[in-house]
This record gives sequence, structure tokens and C-alpha cells, in this order.
Amino acid sequence: MKTKPVFRHSSGLLPVRGHEAWIFALVVGVLGARLLADDPLAEVPRDAAAVVVFPNLAATTERLNAYLEKHFPRAQLFSPDDVLDSFDLPRGVVDFKQPVVIVSARASMSREHLALLFQPKNLEPIAPEGCPPDGTIQTVSGIGGKRCLLMRRGTALVAGRRLPLQRFLKQVAKEQGLLASLDPVQQALARDSDVFVYFWSPAWRDRIRPFVSLAVNAMKLGMLESAKPDDAMPDGVRVVADWAADRVMQVVDEMQTLSAAVRFDGKTLELVHHHTFTRNGSVRAYLNSIRSNGLDFGSFIADRRFMAILALDWQVTAEHSFSCRVMDLLLKQPAVQHSANAAQREKLIETVHDMSGRTQGLYMVLGSKQDDVFPLEIVTGTLMTEARRGVNQAQYVQEHSSEIMASFMPGMGYGKLKFKPRRCGEMEYREAALIGPDTSETFRREMAVLYGEQSLLQIGAMDDRHLVFTMSAGKYGVCEVDRALKIGRTLKVNETAQAALTRLPKSCQIVALLDVGEVAATLPALTAATLAGRMSDAEAPLPPVLKKQGKPPVRPGPMIGWGARIEDGRITGRLSVAAADLPAIGETVRDMSGRLLQVIGSQASSREVEPLGRPVLPRTAPRPRMPGRPRSSDPGVGEGVSGD
Repeated sequence: MKTKPVFRHSSGLLPVRGHEAWIFALVVGVLGARLLADDPLAEVPRDAAAVVVFPNLAATTERLNAYLEKHFPRAQLFSPDDVLDSFDLPRGVVDFKQPVVIVSARASMSREHLALLFQPKNLEPIAPEGCPPDGTIQTVSGIGGKRCLLMRRGTALVAGRRLPLQRFLKQVAKEQGLLASLDPVQQALARDSDVFVYFWSPAWRDRIRPFVSLAVNAMKLGMLESAKPDDAMPDGVRVVADWAADRVMQVVDEMQTLSAAVRFDGKTLELVHHHTFTRNGSVRAYLNSIRSNGLDFGSFIADRRFMAILALDWQVTAEHSFSCRVMDLLLKQPAVQHSANAAQREKLIETVHDMSGRTQGLYMVLGSKQDDVFPLEIVTGTLMTEARRGVNQAQYVQEHSSEIMASFMPGMGYGKLKFKPRRCGEMEYREAALIGPDTSETFRREMAVLYGEQSLLQIGAMDDRHLVFTMSAGKYGVCEVDRALKIGRTLKVNETAQAALTRLPKSCQIVALLDVGEVAATLPALTAATLAGRMSDAEAPLPPVLKKQGKPPVRPGPMIGWGARIEDGRITGRLSVAAADLPAIGETVRDMSGRLLQVIGSQASSREVEPLGRPVLPRTAPRPRMPGRPRSSDPGVGEGVSGD
């Protein structure tokens, strides 16, 4: 009886008899299913540029398709076999109930650099004779007869092209595989999520850095461009911009890994991101300096309509405080030294450092006028020791830092803020007008359309632990916050906000809430106001679009919650959305996009000017010269008139 080779395309493999092949396939299948299901990343080199893990893609697509059929009946459904298109494997080959891993050998997700680790379900379509011997690469016929490479790597099968497959020829000990290098958070995400994505940052840094640098330089150029001789000094702006740019690039350079995961159980959609940094770097040292005090912000924040809330249970020493470092940097600038004497600078530094050292947490509430979607209102709170003493300190910092900032920061034309004492019952607070007689016209115009011409700044202490700062043109200030807190009208009574918070881990040090309905109602008016403040002449009336600002939502929500936890120099963030809210969020975003386009169109048309006499057609921008072609002085080459 003649024997058959293991594969139709011979590669020097020994012939195996039929019953031996069946026994071999059974042993490999049982052993592979057990080991691959336990630790699918043990076979992956730890320096792989990118890894994508589907622990149970069959169950994931089943849950997702059930949700789509119920809430989005016209949506296209998903199939687990869709991931096989980049590997030319026919459908039915992979067992998607077992973990499936996609590995990129280089900093690229092109198919030439991808490998697929999987447990076979049925190899008959590509390899009717069974699995190849360990470490052997075999050419098989994929979809449409396309060339596909298949290799057995330990207990797993690997499919892809030759370049990534060769990386797996080298035996990787378990203690040297990717699984052993993952921290406990990453291991849990890889095991329990629907999709887990891992990036080794050093492999991608050279690709990412130019884009980050481009964005940072664009920010710096924008700041320098907006600096005007009458209200800014470019040298001071450049110092601040360079400092901020260096901090951003430092985070990029010191990030070691970036992991992300998606979880969907039919009730909640959760997106998780996890960042690790170099062990002896400055970023990790700063993160390790953060201390949490277990603050319950729900009892400190007064309940009201809001677009966004950001709360930080975040205490650091003055040495690591951003506000202290920025203030120290600013007060060393020559422009500031001309506007503030040495005693003022020393007292300002001392005050900022003292307040920062006593600060235990911060929060900010961004909302709008209670019976409208505009103008904006801001409430910020500082949880600190000796908050009543902090009222006078905050007044001093505001009065002096505004003048200092205006000496070199573009657009910071406050003039000199002057707070006056006020009283509300037993509470004494401070109040100042945002727009005063010394306010620059550019700044006045922008602030008037965003916060209102009569906007007031107020500072007050709710008790000896809670300092509140408000900015509002309406009747909402520190007195209203104090009354709400005293009668128990806090965020804890907001059922929609509490539902969003309960979907987040309880131990978060940073929490953010976004009311999508409020954002959709306010953002078109905010865009119109911003464009009006920057584009309109100071004497021109506000455009008609601001008169139609929209109506505030009848009820809060839908809401998106995000929380982050810092532990051992690592950051783990989680964004959570109720699955039942996804259709409403999609509809709200579509409606908001349409109104934003109307706002932008209205702003553009309001600036059109009627031509007098014979219109002069504007010349188009020069056409770019193609590489290798000489420049031409012919007016028809490289430039022309509209309609060319």
C-alpha cells in the first residue's frame, strides 16, 4: 500500500501512514487546545511590535450581531471568518471558540508583516493530510489558489507570509515570551476582553514621533502667530510653548507599552486603555508621586445641568505640581520681571506652592445658563485643608497672575482683576468682573460671546475643606452652590450621572462625565460664538445665528463615563457606555453634525461682501510643481483665474 505525503507540496517531510497521521493530529489537537487556550501569548516573542488577541471571537460576534439585529436592523452583521481575509485562509479552517492571535513582526499592520496563531477546526480545505511537523513551513493553497504559508509552532498553527513566519522558527521559552512580560492588568485584559490590542512602543516610536512633533509644532506656531505686539511678547510665548512641547514629547519617548481592550456583554460597552512607562523615567516618577485620598466627589459637586465634569483625586508635592512648575517658569521671564517686582514674585511663588501643598483634589463642572444653552458657565472646586484661608490666597493669585499672564501670553488681555468682598448669609466671598475697563478689545470680544458681557468671577469657601470658584453671567455663583450643598442637592441625586458612575471602577483617581445631549445642544452655539469672537470686527453686531441657540435638553443624558487609575507608575483608563444608550448617542451626534454644518455655513455667508462695480476674479493658488519639472513663467502654468 502506497503512503501519502503529509502535504501535496513536498518539502522534504517524511511520509506518515494514515492511522499514524490521525493519532498525531488528535494528540496535537488536544494538547494544542489546552495549552493555547491557557496562554496563547506564550508562543509570541516579547518584542513583537503589535499583537491582537480574540479570546473567543465566536462568542463575541454572536453577542454583537444579536445587539445589531435588535437596535440597528439594517446594519451589516459580522462573521468571525472576516479576520481571515488578510491571510488568504478559507472559511471554516479556524476554531474561533479558541483564542486567536494576530502578530505584527514590525511597526506595520500590512499583511506582509502579519502572522495568525490559531487552533484548527478543519484543515481539510488547505491541508487534507493533517498538521505539518513542528517548525516546518509548508506552502498550501488558500482562497482562490493564492499562496499561503502554514507552520506548526509548538502547539499552535501559524499562517501568514514568510517574513513574519520566520520569526517563529526561533524557539521562545515560556519565561521569555510575551505572556511573561505582561503586567497583571494586561494579562487580565488579554484573558477576559472581547478584543485585546498590545503595542510595544519602542518599535513604533520612530513612526509616531514625527506626527506628534508636527502637531506640537503646529500648536507652537499658532500661539506665536496669535501673539500681538500690544498684548503679548513672543519670547514669553515661545518659552511656555517649548515647555509644553517638551512634556508631550517626553511622554511619547518614555512610554513603553500601550494596550487597549474592548468588552461588550450586551448591556455595557467598555473601552480600556493601559499605559506603561520606562522604569527610571520622569513620567513614571511623577505618576508614583501621586497620592489618592479616597474623595467622594458626588457629595462635593452641586447637581445642575452640565456638559462635562472632570474630577481628580490627585495630591502631589509642590516639587511635582504642574501649577508650581509653570509659575516658577513664568516668573523667571524678563517680561514678567518688568511687570512685577521681586517681592510680588516671591509672594506669588510662596502662595502657589502653599496652596498646591494643601490641595487634595480638584473638580470642574462645565455647563451653560440654566434656562438656555448659552453662555457658558464654569464651576471649579478645590478640596484642600484650610480652605477659608485659601479664599484670600486665591484672590491674590488671580489678581496678580492675570496681569503677569497678560504681559506675554497671547489673548490674555484681562487687564488688572480687582476682587471686592461680598457676603451671602454667613459666607464671605470675593467677586470681580471678568471684563473690565482695562480689558483688551480682542479679549473682551471673545469673552463676551463665550461667557457673557456681564460675567462675574467669584471665590468662596463652602467650609474649611471646600474652595469654590465660579464664572457665570447668570445668577449662578458660590452662593447658589453653597445653598445646593446644604440642602443635599448634590450629584448623588442625579440618577443618570450615578448610573454612569456605577459602570466605572470605584477606585478611580480621575473621573470624567460627558452629557452627550447637553454637548449636542450647546456645541453649535459654542462654535458660532467662537467664530464670531475671532472673525467679526469689534464694532460689528453678533451674527444672527447666535440668536437661534437651540433649547436645552428636557432631561439629562445619555452620558458617557471615563475613569482612570494610577498604580505603580502605570495608567489604566476605562470608558463605559450603556449599550441601550448607543442608538440615542448615534442619533444625537448625527443631528449635531448637521447643525454644526449650518452654523459654519451661516458664519461664512455673513462675511461675504457685495462686489462694487466690475467684480475682480480672485487668482487661484499656484499649482504645486511636480518633481522633476522646471518652473515656468507662463501665467497659464502654475497659476490662473477661477474656472481654469
